[in-house]
Amino acid sequence: MSALACCRGWPLPLPANSSLVALPLVPRVEPTVELVHRRDRSLSPAAESVWGLVAGLPKRIEELA
Repeated sequence: MSALACCRGWPLPLPANSSLVALPLVPRVEPTVELVHRRDRSLSPAAESVWGLVAGLPKRIEELA
């Protein structure tokens, strides 16, 4: 039986004596996120919270470390 799982960043340590293998994806996959909203329209409080959260994130995943 074979299985494949994809996770962001490095996975948790593998169990001892496990036949599991963790390999990085090549080429590296880096999804982009774009936020848009209508001009002259206010955002809901929930949307403002998400906007602020996403806008405050680093531009690249390497900056998280």
